[in-house]
Amino acid sequence: MKKHVISSGEKVQEAFDLLKEASADKKVELQEVVSEIMDRARDVKAMASDKVMDAASLVNHSAHKKPWAYVAGAVFVGFVSGIFMRNKK
Repeated sequence: MKKHVISSGEKVQEAFDLLKEASADKKVELQEVVSEIMDRARDVKAMASDKVMDAASLVNHSAHKKPWAYVAGAVFVGFVSGIFMRNKK
């Protein structure tokens, strides 16, 4: 009766093969997850861009309708900022 003896080199090679196979599977899974995250990020960016453009359009329209309100607001912000800056010295 002949016993099949596995050498340590064969064991190491078998372990490397198992690791290679497992890492290939995980690589595919990781690529899928990263792809999904990137798709979601693009969607969020597009939605945020649309909202910013809508807000900018609204402010632009409002500023053209009532420019003196925006001038008064800017003067007020400048005045309050000046008070805070003066008191910090």
